[in-house]
Amino acid sequence: MLVNEKAFDIIFEALRAANAGVDPPGWLSDAILREDPMLTVDQLGFDSISWLEFWISVELQSGQDLTPGDIEKIQRVTEIIEWLRARL
Repeated sequence: MLVNEKAFDIIFEALRAANAGVDPPGWLSDAILREDPMLTVDQLGFDSISWLEFWISVELQSGQDLTPGDIEKIQRVTEIIEWLRARL
């Protein structure tokens, strides 16, 4: 199953926000579209500021509040997708 369009848009806009407006590399886009279960959040290569910008963008776009507990639990990008699907 592929990411629904809204979740995909939110994730990619958040990735751009975390990376000064630059689109994510092709391999990352492909992995997200395939919902690669092996893609970890560490592979996103964020520093602490980028990680914060990513989650702020997710919150603003989705209209959903994230708790520190939500963020701490997420280890894989597919978990971000699942979180979005449950709330959109």
